Amino acid sequence: MYASTILLLSITVLCVPAVAFVSTNHIKVASSSGAIFHTRYKSFERNVCLGMQVWYDSRYLEDNKALDVDSLCQDPDVLFSTKDSKTFTGLSENYRIFQVHETDQSPLVEDTETKRRIGTIINIEDPKGQEEAMATLGSVEWLVVECHSDSWQMIPAENLIAAAQASGTKLAFCVDDVSNVGGLARALELGVDALCVNAAVATKELWDSVFEARQERQVYDEQVKEVTDESNPRVEDGICWRRSTQSTMLADRVCVDFVQNLLPEEGCWIGSSAKINVLVLSEAAVSQYVPSRKFRVNAGPVHSYIVMHNKTTKYLSELEAGDLVEVHNSKTGISRGLAVGRLKQELRPCVLLELESEDESQRGQIFLQQAETVRLAQPTGEFIRVTELQSQAKKNMQSISRILLRLTTAGTHVGKAYSGSVNEK
Repeated sequence: MYASTILLLSITVLCVPAVAFVSTNHIKVASSSGAIFHTRYKSFERNVCLGMQVWYDSRYLEDNKALDVDSLCQDPDVLFSTKDSKTFTGLSENYRIFQVHETDQSPLVEDTETKRRIGTIINIEDPKGQEEAMATLGSVEWLVVECHSDSWQMIPAENLIAAAQASGTKLAFCVDDVSNVGGLARALELGVDALCVNAAVATKELWDSVFEARQERQVYDEQVKEVTDESNPRVEDGICWRRSTQSTMLADRVCVDFVQNLLPEEGCWIGSSAKINVLVLSEAAVSQYVPSRKFRVNAGPVHSYIVMHNKTTKYLSELEAGDLVEVHNSKTGISRGLAVGRLKQELRPCVLLELESEDESQRGQIFLQQAETVRLAQPTGEFIRVTELQSQAKKNMQSISRILLRLTTAGTHVGKAYSGSVNEK
């Protein structure tokens, strides 16, 4: 647990402005409580850390075995130790010092020079641990994560990586098994920001694996461009048509009933892909055949994505009463968050619609119930009914098939956008 914490602290340090330090063979700092870890200082731009760091955790290492173990470790970025540890005494480097403080809650990581808290340690041994880690994102610069050998590690890592992207918090994961190195270093293509290796149990195979992963990440991260505004959601004109007028499919269709009424021109962003959604309008339109349901959106089958008010997505099957969904007005362009009051799932015939952006750069699809009350918003502020769409070659598309689309280039993991590549068909 302390190893992870130290991990975070070290990484945080790498993200601060450069500071000159006196070079010594070994720095020892008296500590009234907690462990001390020493980091070999490297100059980075503020808040920019390329690649993945490797941390040497010597807390459980006996001094008489330190030199033998050191010979297995090539060149760690961080040394984590107790105040009496003498590992790596032969190295002449500049270090920054961080201290782990025990509290009634999670241990804290502090920069001993600035006395500033820069991280915390979370132990994930059950789903509650993951919830605690999620709640910490955005409140610290670094989150150090320890997972028990008999608990899940990869899924929590993926969930935290996706959630941390927009939070400003970086992740450090403790590792003592070579089988977990590749997965943690490449999870969601992004990987964790640091691996903390338990030197007491680390083998040559483990050290070789983590250093190889560090090298690969350095190359990959330098090639990956930062997420730009192009990955942010945008509303554009697009086109829509039925794949075939000859076939329908029975599906578990979901109606979303809200706690407030919607206007006829308001609806929800729905799609089979998180990258391309269509605005499915409410059932507020007047009809002579059925009474209007101003509070309802017939959203399609259970597998479809729906955009939430916080810009994440959920499957329709995951929606619950009380969830805040984004409701968009096709005439004003204004969105608001409305709470779900009830969900109604029934087996209904649905048709498959093809979606395409105006510049033909993005394509997707959506299943919707074959019913006149299901309407799609158009750029003109009008609408088209699903039953009015025809199957025809794109070149023969008429203006009636033009619709509003919500587009983004960012993929999602558990509803949260992240910059890894995701191909949905």
